Amino acid sequence: MTTNGALCFIGEQTVSCHAIPQDAAQLIVDDSREKDYGLIVVGERDVAVLDPKGDVDRIFRQHLAVKNLELAKPVEVVLQQRVLQMTPFFPESYEAELMARIPTCTSGRWHPEFTDITAKQADKGQGLLAIANQEGLDPKFTMAFGDGGNDTSMIRTAGIGVAMGNALETLKQEADYTTTSVDDNGILNALRHFELI
Repeated sequence: MTTNGALCFIGEQTVSCHAIPQDAAQLIVDDSREKDYGLIVVGERDVAVLDPKGDVDRIFRQHLAVKNLELAKPVEVVLQQRVLQMTPFFPESYEAELMARIPTCTSGRWHPEFTDITAKQADKGQGLLAIANQEGLDPKFTMAFGDGGNDTSMIRTAGIGVAMGNALETLKQEADYTTTSVDDNGILNALRHFELI
C-alpha cells in the first residue's frame, strides 16, 4: 500500500488505485505557484517537486531523510500520469480554504508544515480491506502499524491496530496496543507481544 492507500498492490498486480481527478491536481499546482508554497506531486511512475522557499528540501531531505527527490521530473510530465498524492507545504490555517475548492479530495495532515492530499476514495483503511479481500483474508485477522494521523483509518480497520511508541497521542488512543518506537524495534516488539514470533 502506498500514497496513503491511493495505490495498493501485491507484487506486480494492482489491487486498487484511486487517483486525484486531473482538474483537482491542476488546481493544486496552480495554487502552489500562485501562493508560492512547496508541493510534491506523486504520479504513478514519477514525482515532481516545486520548492520555491526550500521547505521540501529542509523537511523531506534534511529532517525526514527522504532520498531520490533529486530524480524528480517536471510537474507537467507527472500531471500526464495518474496523480496519486499531492503534498503541499502550507499551514493548517490555509488547509480548509483549499480543500473547499477540491471536494473530490481529502487531506491527511501528519506534520505541522504539510499535508497529504489524495482522492476521497484513497484511504489506508480501505486499502487494507482491498488487500485482505484480494488475499481472501478476513480483516479481523490483519494487523496494522502506524504513527501518524494518516494511519487512523488503517488502525481502526485492522483486526489489531498497533500504534508505534513515537505515534501521535490521538493515534495511540485509537490503537488496540502501543508498542515501542519505530527506532526501538517497535514492530518486532509488538509481534512478540502478540506471540506471533
